[in-house]
Amino acid sequence: MAFIPVGAPEWHGPHLPLGVDPLSAEQIAAAVCERVGGVFVADAILGTERERTPDQLESLGLPTDAYVVGMDFPANSLKSCYCPEEVFGIVIRETLRQVRELGIRLAVIVNGHGGANHERVLARLEKEFNSTTDLRCTCALLFPRSPIRREAVATPPPLRPALMMHYHSQAV
Repeated sequence: MAFIPVGAPEWHGPHLPLGVDPLSAEQIAAAVCERVGGVFVADAILGTERERTPDQLESLGLPTDAYVVGMDFPANSLKSCYCPEEVFGIVIRETLRQVRELGIRLAVIVNGHGGANHERVLARLEKEFNSTTDLRCTCALLFPRSPIRREAVATPPPLRPALMMHYHSQAV
């Protein structure tokens, strides 16, 4: 069994470090790997994101014709580091191929980033490997899905800060 943490180096506000998504995925994957056994694959500090839809922008109190990608809101002091989804897909596919070449039969992708297109790429690769190879693949999102609301940006859910306080308190 292999644990593969992934997450976008995304800006979540001045209270959290850039890269909270891959840091969270790495810590959880390492802890589970230590508890149940397996191979810990170096995390992919990589993720993809798309522009927000007019409905999302409106629910966040932004003009519906604004161009906002992921968490890169106009007033942010730092941009996130997203890659194109085709690059993300190639890197994760190659990671899974290499894991399979090592003789590993179960790959658990621990996903710290909830971007819709990011998750679609992972779901597509999960289905591809489960359908065409003997490698069983599953993807696990670290955080429960929540609706996009203005309040969610102003007062984010406490899960990410709690994980960072536990694993990297100096960075919060």
